[in-house]
Amino acid sequence: MSDTPKSDAGRDVHDSVIESLAMQYQLDEHHIRRLYEQELSKLMSDSRVTSFLPVLCSRHVKERLTTDS
Repeated sequence: MSDTPKSDAGRDVHDSVIESLAMQYQLDEHHIRRLYEQELSKLMSDSRVTSFLPVLCSRHVKERLTTDS
C-alpha cells in the first residue's frame, strides 16, 4: 500500500483491516484495498494522530460500501 505508514507494524494493521473488511462484505480484497487507500490518503493529509487511521478508514469504507449498495 502506497500511503500506509512505513513500519511493518503499520502495514500489518492496515492489511489486517482490509482483509477483515473483504471477508465481512464478501468482496474482492483488491476492491477493498483501493477504497481503503483512497480514504487513507484523504485522512493522512490532515492527521496529526495516525494511530486512529485504521479505525477511521474502516468506518469510511463501510459507509461507502453500504451507501453504494
